Amino acid sequence: MADIKCEGVDDYIDMLQRLGDNYELTLRDMCNAGLDVLASAIKGATGVFAKYVAAIKAKRGRYTWYAQGKFAGETQRHTPVELAARVYTHGRKEGKSKSGRKIPKQEARPFIYSAVEQATPKVIDAMQKVYDEEVAKLASD
Repeated sequence: MADIKCEGVDDYIDMLQRLGDNYELTLRDMCNAGLDVLASAIKGATGVFAKYVAAIKAKRGRYTWYAQGKFAGETQRHTPVELAARVYTHGRKEGKSKSGRKIPKQEARPFIYSAVEQATPKVIDAMQKVYDEEVAKLASD
C-alpha cells in the first residue's frame, strides 16, 4: 500500500478550525454589515419614512443569527409608522372609518420591495467582504 503525504494541509486545517471557533462572531458581523446597507437603501427609497427606519443589530436566534430593519415610532397623527408604511406600500381601497369619515383610495407605492431588490447584491457584497476579511485575518495568523 502506498503512503500519500500532503504538505501544507495542516496549516489549512488549523485555519479552518480557527474560522469554526469564530463562526458565531463572524455571522453576527456579516448580519450587521448587510443590515447597514439594507437600512440605508430603504432610507434612500423614500423621504417620507426615512427618519423612522430602525436597524436592530444582529441577535442569536434558536438556529442562527438574524438582524432586523423595521419602522419605529408614530406619525404626526399618532399612527404607528409600521401601519402607515404598510398602507403606503400596499395602498388601500376607498371606504369609511369607524367614526364614519370617508377614507379615499390610495394607490400602492411598493418602495420597500424595490429598495430590497436593488440592495440585495450590495448586501451580499458587504456580507461577503466581512467573511473574506475574517478568512484573510485567520490565514495570516
